[in-house]
Amino acid sequence: MLVDRGILGAGRLETDDRLGHGMVVWGSVHFSRHRNRPIVGFQIGAHLEFESGKNLLRVLLAGYDRLEF
Repeated sequence: MLVDRGILGAGRLETDDRLGHGMVVWGSVHFSRHRNRPIVGFQIGAHLEFESGKNLLRVLLAGYDRLEF
């Protein structure tokens, strides 16, 4: 079942629980605190982790270095 999730009230994610907790099917997120830069087209299997208090979205991709926006 696909689930829409908001990220900090700015943007949406679609996750598929069949892929496991937090696995991303598709996502589009923007943050006003980061010059409204869009982050689009998350890869299948990407894991999103927000570090509280740092206004930072970390995208963890298997086989890739951690990307910080």
